[in-house]
Amino acid sequence: MRGELDGVVSYADYFTRKPLFSTLQVKNDGEETLSDILLTVEGTNGVLVPFQRTLEIPFESVVEISLGEILSPLYFAQAEEVKTEKITVSLKKEDKTILAKEWTVTTLPFDFWQGISGDVEQLAAFVRPRLGDCMKVRDEIAEQLKKWTISGDLQGYTGNDKNAVRHILAALFSTLRRNSIVRKNADISMPVELGAGVKILSQHV
Repeated sequence: MRGELDGVVSYADYFTRKPLFSTLQVKNDGEETLSDILLTVEGTNGVLVPFQRTLEIPFESVVEISLGEILSPLYFAQAEEVKTEKITVSLKKEDKTILAKEWTVTTLPFDFWQGISGDVEQLAAFVRPRLGDCMKVRDEIAEQLKKWTISGDLQGYTGNDKNAVRHILAALFSTLRRNSIVRKNADISMPVELGAGVKILSQHV
């Protein structure tokens, strides 16, 4: 059995439907087909939803296994600290384990991003416009655009008008300056908190 998976997983992986294993293969070196093999994937502390599948592995063949979405959203919604969990994949025949392999993964709390050592595009999973701070900033941007007598759509895309985007960004920058917000020095090569727990306006960073 051969499997490769990321060492760090989070709610963003579930949200973006990223597979837990980038590859998971079972090889049959024998001269006979293995049938009625029960594949079981389990994780400690409920990090995975229950998963079982019956396999048939042809002789002298490798079978690629797709697990689908097996990360548990409930686990990540309730997570409050960075933890290490075990992932076990086992093959059974008539209730007897014929092969098992174990991996460890680091799991992150709900509002944590992996950092730039992970998937940078997952930052989009943390964009939540209805958070209190976000709503306040959006209202101030709209007011600033109104003062400049400039129309800008903050509810969606601005089409292909580059100046409209520039005006919105200028209003955003003006809002941040008005609230005395400065850049926080953080090591983003490591997991960092990004969501509701980050009080940008009250902490001014």
